[in-house]
Formats: sequence, C-alpha cells, structure tokens
Amino acid sequence: MTLTLSARAPMVIAAGALLLAAASLLLGKSPAGSVAGLAAGITGGLLVSLGFATASMQLRRAGLGLGAVGALAASLAGFIAVVAGALVFASALIDANQLVDLAMMLLMSAWITGSIGLIVYGYALYQRNSSPSSQLYFASALLLLAAPLIGGPTPAFTVLAIAGATEFKPRARKTGEPGTVGNSDEKGG
Repeated sequence: MTLTLSARAPMVIAAGALLLAAASLLLGKSPAGSVAGLAAGITGGLLVSLGFATASMQLRRAGLGLGAVGALAASLAGFIAVVAGALVFASALIDANQLVDLAMMLLMSAWITGSIGLIVYGYALYQRNSSPSSQLYFASALLLLAAPLIGGPTPAFTVLAIAGATEFKPRARKTGEPGTVGNSDEKGG
C-alpha cells in the first residue's frame, strides 16, 4: 500500500511527539543527557511541525478551515520550539546566556500557540467525524497547558503520540467515503 505524505502526517506527528517526550525526560539529567535531549527535541519539533503543516494543507483543500488553522498553529509551535532548541545549542557553543533567555521566551510562545492549536485541531476533527483521536488531541492540549503543574510536558507529548497513531489507524470504509487526515489518501486498502 503506497501512502502519500499527507496520509502519513499523523504518524509523522506521532514520531515527533515521542521524540519530544524523550527529550523532556533526557534534558537536565546529565550533560550527555542534555545533549541527547536537545537533539531529540529539535528533531521531534521538526517532525511535529512538518506533520501538522501537511495536515493543515490537506484540511484547507478539503474546505475545513478551522482544522487547518489549528494544525497551522501547532505546526508553528513546533517550528518555534526548533528555533528555541537551536538557540540553546548555540548558547552552549559560544557561551551566550542571553540566547538562553530568548529561547525560554520562544518556548513560552510555542507552549501557548501549540496548546491553542491542538485544542482547535482536536475540536475540528471531532466536528468532522467524532473520532477517538480528536479527544486525544484535546487531552494533549490540556496536559500541555498544565505542564508547569504536573512536572513537565512528557504526558502531553505521550498522549499526542497516541493521538497521531490513533488517527492514522486504517478503518474499513466504503470506496470514496471521506476519511480522516491520516487515512484519506490511502490507496489500495
């Protein structure tokens, strides 16, 4: 079965979210763990950003503007997080603490933007087909908002990974029946 990038978008999101969860666990554990966590965070942010950007384009083509906006916001949050990670990495190389301060501001922006994007995206999916993944996206947004109270974003990223995997899961459908973002472009199956 050949899948296009748009069909794989939820799995790209899931993979990125798993890397972000790993990054949040590794950062601060040790110098080696911090480097590995930073690398995982940058890679995960890129994957999440790419996955949501692809989903946004597909939803926009399908005329689902609200979902497209939510996915775009989540994609932007992933990109902002990548920039923040790059700034932290650069600050370690050139010993510039002001870059860390800027990175923290960017991460705060990514936190808020990503939370709002996930809420809107999950709501749009729920309006479209009431799939379990929509509720998981919404739950990941609430966990992300609560990250300062629950010790970090690891639970949010873990639920986000499950949401992406759930959205991708193929379902038996009639030929031509609209699917979710994750499987509407599947062929042969």
